[in-house]
Amino acid sequence: MPALLGFRPGPPWSMFRGENVYQCHKCRSINYDGKDPFLCKACGFCKYAKFELTLSAKPCCTVEPVESEEDRKKAVQAINGFLEKAGRLQCQVAYTRCVQLYLEFIT
Repeated sequence: MPALLGFRPGPPWSMFRGENVYQCHKCRSINYDGKDPFLCKACGFCKYAKFELTLSAKPCCTVEPVESEEDRKKAVQAINGFLEKAGRLQCQVAYTRCVQLYLEFIT
């Protein structure tokens, strides 16, 4: 009886255009994982939203040139200072996260 009603096993088909309902409208890729995904896995097309990205960049030349041994020592000293500061901040963040997890665990 289902064969008489036009039932076909497999993916659903559009009655109007004869295309697969789960096809991407842009690249015609068929998504078998989800019925109505937000983004196409193949090309990234989205039929619900439009994404526009604008990037602007320009060269940055604010670095002082290292021309002598004294300049090199100053640069190395500044880099080491930044590394020490980053290490201290990383320890503080790790400690704060540990305390936060402990407080969440006991409450």
